[in-house]
Amino acid sequence: MDQNNDRPALGLIVISVIMVFMAILTDIYWLASWIGRPFPRSIPLPEEVARAFALPDVIGSFLMYLGAYGLLRRRLWAIFITLVAIGMNFGSSLFFLSLTRTSFLNILGPIFIFILFTSCYLWIRRDLFLKKLKEKPDMP
Repeated sequence: MDQNNDRPALGLIVISVIMVFMAILTDIYWLASWIGRPFPRSIPLPEEVARAFALPDVIGSFLMYLGAYGLLRRRLWAIFITLVAIGMNFGSSLFFLSLTRTSFLNILGPIFIFILFTSCYLWIRRDLFLKKLKEKPDMP
């Protein structure tokens, strides 16, 4: 990143790719549910509880797409959008963890590691976004 200011850092690429895949998986899950081909439930949940996740998940996936795009373009607003998206994902994961009682920690563990990594990386490398802001403002 130091040699060429036009290319995003590898960490931003990794975060963006993971966020896009997480958003795609979320969208596939809900699209399958809405067209009548839901995935088999791994835990017995009442239908109302399962549907309560739909709107936050769809909003979170949209924010992940937007955040991934903004991170690759090194826009300052992307840090906030990404933090909101992973914060929503964190809250959803904690709620799911409370329902499953650690039986799905093998799935949720990597999500928690990703959230921690992303938060720390964006804080440590915030200068990538601030330098770009000083070079050319995001807004007119």
